[in-house]
Amino acid sequence: MVINEIHIENVKGLQSFDLKQPIQPNRPNILVAPNGFGKTSLAVAFNSLKSNCLELEGTNSYNGDDTNLPVLRLKLSTGRILEADRNHNTISDDFDVFVINCQLKPKATAQRYGGRLIPRASMDIRPTVMIKTIPQKINFDYSFTRNKRDFGANGKLLTDISDIYNNPNLMIQISEKVNFGEFGLVRFRTPFDAIITRINNIDSRKTARSIKDEINRENIIDINNQVFANLCDIIRRKRAFDNSVDVFLAAWQIIHVRNNMGVNYRKALEYAAFLKKQAEIDSTLKKLNPVSDRFEIKSTIKDRSLIIEWPKADMISNGQRDILTFISRLMECHYKESKACILVIDEFSMVDTLLFSKLLDACGHVHKILLIGDDQQLPSVSPGNVLKDMLLSGIPHICLQTIYRQEEGSGIVALSHDIRNDQYDSHVFDDYRDIHFTVCPNKDVAHCVQIIVKKAVEEGYDASDVQVLAPMYRGVAGIDALNESLQAIFNPPTSDKAEIKVGGKIFREGDKLLQLRNRPDDDVYNGDVGILVEIERKEDTGLPYDSLTVDFDGQFVNYRTSEFNMLRHAYCMSVHKSQGNEFKIVIMSVLPEYSIMMKKNLLYTGITRAKQSLFILGDHSVFIRGLHNNQDEQRRTTLLKRFQERQNTSTFSISDFE
Repeated sequence: MVINEIHIENVKGLQSFDLKQPIQPNRPNILVAPNGFGKTSLAVAFNSLKSNCLELEGTNSYNGDDTNLPVLRLKLSTGRILEADRNHNTISDDFDVFVINCQLKPKATAQRYGGRLIPRASMDIRPTVMIKTIPQKINFDYSFTRNKRDFGANGKLLTDISDIYNNPNLMIQISEKVNFGEFGLVRFRTPFDAIITRINNIDSRKTARSIKDEINRENIIDINNQVFANLCDIIRRKRAFDNSVDVFLAAWQIIHVRNNMGVNYRKALEYAAFLKKQAEIDSTLKKLNPVSDRFEIKSTIKDRSLIIEWPKADMISNGQRDILTFISRLMECHYKESKACILVIDEFSMVDTLLFSKLLDACGHVHKILLIGDDQQLPSVSPGNVLKDMLLSGIPHICLQTIYRQEEGSGIVALSHDIRNDQYDSHVFDDYRDIHFTVCPNKDVAHCVQIIVKKAVEEGYDASDVQVLAPMYRGVAGIDALNESLQAIFNPPTSDKAEIKVGGKIFREGDKLLQLRNRPDDDVYNGDVGILVEIERKEDTGLPYDSLTVDFDGQFVNYRTSEFNMLRHAYCMSVHKSQGNEFKIVIMSVLPEYSIMMKKNLLYTGITRAKQSLFILGDHSVFIRGLHNNQDEQRRTTLLKRFQERQNTSTFSISDFE
């Protein structure tokens, strides 16, 4: 979503101001202007946003007259307009705003010399408020002595685990990964309490070592509960214990303390989370402090807030001051509470195990995750079969029943359903007008494609409406050969179109191109399709390289000669590259030379890209063999087994997203 225009009224020196330069998401947008052109006023406008209004402080009204009504208005690329004034704020519905500004403040002092008052001016650095309100200081109520008494006759077996409670990171990890509600259920308490009773019935006159040996010998500790096993695993990884008995007893202590603390346990966790943030802040400051040889800079608690106080401005250089304050404001933004976030991931079948793991690690601020996908489509290129494994695990899910891509009575829908249900019958092509299977050998495929495409062009379709799919790049019916012949139909050479030869290919203005690598700085990614709008030769520009400019749906990206290998023609593409897209007309080839690539999910994915018409060209026997090839479904993964072992997944209702 792009902010196309910013309008400001009656803020500082701006009576009426319009900034019509688009503000692009996920990249720096730099506004440069001389003094007096309104840069500070613009920052003040955004910094004055409250949750429900635009509230200016002090003399920030236009001409210092607070009767002038301030307005901040954003016009988005979607056509929506967001606005804030003294009475309302719709900007906060879509955006969190955080302003980083200069931390300097003037300070005036006066000293008396010989009966005269001499004023002096200096500059201070404003303290940075990292956390406005810290939680109540409630520590975990752990007492080793009390726990030994509460355990019973053999409380001497317990080990002091105060170091666990002194580790905020570990306590937070335990709370996040262990569902303590499980331990309050009768199905857990009954066998758990029975184990404690058996341990306490052992003769307490024996040594602790001999009692532990007897517990192991008699196999007294036998709990078939995955949640408890998770707790023991965390303890075992973070603390070296002599044996499994010590791990069990440490877990008992953690459960016992939590039960005894009640609601205060949650408050202690909140305070532990605060201590973790404070440690992270201080660690960052220590690493990046450019004046560490003279000043120790760390956070302090003052009036229930966590703040950073800085040295006097005249005791450090401007550069050192700017580094410190900028870092602190970025951290302040990081820890600032934001609105609830719902993460929606489409085409989830393409997500591999590693990617999903990294995504979950980065989603601490996310309140809900909605996964959308089709388990019959192509799985991820990299290892894993995450979507299918999650569905097989029994995680509650919703199956959508209404089709929007194709019209009612579509043969594309009938064919795709038959393939999903392993009920394919070749007669389906005779029953519908929007699906076609043409038998032809390899050498004739290119000619048949040309006939279909030329007919589509005559009927008013263009390159964005028609997509040819093939599994391989080489061969007479491969992607490269088909792209060359289709370019001649969709974008033939003319005197007003510049072109350039790149390897064995010709790029021509107006070409449909496919991005092959991620370019996050340009907001363009592998699989994006754009139009080549301009070619500039180095002979004309005087630069040491040729350049291409490609329009990706309003995002213009420039490529130098060395970057041309990031692009290829997109009139024909692989089925993998097409996943997630839809086209009015799809033409797909199934040939003997592609037999090794022909799999059920590949065919299904290609077929379901079509909205209006589907043409399949090639060998019908290859098509049938491909429909019976479920090789991708047999990936060796352990995710399903791990889900089944845990049996502790959160659920949601579709109403949560309405």
